[in-house]
Amino acid sequence: MITRFSQGFALPIRGAALLWRTPALRRLAIVPLILNITLYIIAIGLFTQYYETGFGLLITRPAAWYWLIGYYVLRSLAFVATLGVFLFSFVFIGRALATPFLDILSEWTEDTLHGTPTNRPFHLGHWIVDILRSLGHTLGMLFLLTVAFPLSFIPVIGQAAWLGLGWLLLVYDFTGFALDRRRLTFREKWQRVLSDRAGSLGFGAALFVLLAIPVVNLFGLSIAAVSGTLLVCKQDRSSSTQPVKS
Repeated sequence: MITRFSQGFALPIRGAALLWRTPALRRLAIVPLILNITLYIIAIGLFTQYYETGFGLLITRPAAWYWLIGYYVLRSLAFVATLGVFLFSFVFIGRALATPFLDILSEWTEDTLHGTPTNRPFHLGHWIVDILRSLGHTLGMLFLLTVAFPLSFIPVIGQAAWLGLGWLLLVYDFTGFALDRRRLTFREKWQRVLSDRAGSLGFGAALFVLLAIPVVNLFGLSIAAVSGTLLVCKQDRSSSTQPVKS
């Protein structure tokens, strides 16, 4: 289990290495990079401007010194939870807006792995349809995170469960490009994600860390799309080598 978690956690490093050494993939990654920069500037601005006010509306700072410890503990937990919501929200929103480019990036990644690079033309109509479909998908992901959000206020167990769900949603989201090309249903896609829970949790944890590190996270969407495609291709190879049960 630890080995599979470690392998999943190391997957974005492989994705970043492939992205770096493949000029066509690097050029295509410029658009998600620009979107990432824009969204994180907005996120930082909103978070710094409204967090203090929002928390103050929920809980007033107590005057008695003996209540301050609990106040600051709760404030710290709320800060981590709110920061996680912002991170996941803007990742999914950025993913939705960059869907056409990330989809092509994922396809070119597969072509590169198979040794048959292609050039798929960009169509504005397809781009609009892809964004609308992905926005619906994004709303579903955010709904799940919102419903599970109260778990983040339960120390240790609740926070671990909420983070674990977020990690799996990241894996589902960024393997979705390759899995959609395989015409898998919603249930089949989740079966693929959960077929190796330890590996998926490791990959999701790595994506969470990647997208939380300043500067590095600017390249996060492209690295996540490439490494998610690597995971799907690895699963394909594993399933093709499994012995057939008689």
